[in-house]
Amino acid sequence: MFFFFFKDQPETRMKINIAKALSNKVGEVLRDYQSAQIQYKSALKEKITRQSKQADPTLEGDKERMQELLNDPQVFKEFFKLKFFVFFVMLIFK
Repeated sequence: MFFFFFKDQPETRMKINIAKALSNKVGEVLRDYQSAQIQYKSALKEKITRQSKQADPTLEGDKERMQELLNDPQVFKEFFKLKFFVFFVMLIFK
């Protein structure tokens, strides 16, 4: 920083303090944002788990399949396409 050479001047110390305070505030906001992201991801995984178990009760004991559904959006999409297709076919031919 160019403030180093003039660090004894009051105006320079004030600017350094403002820069540090701003840096701390940005760090705090980023930590809050990251925390919100983690909470959202956790809530989404719980929702996917709950919906998947409702759609297919056999997933209750299959932790590997459940992890696959949680970690790969394409697998999750295909899983529900198949479940809804089977559901509608059963409605039509009932």
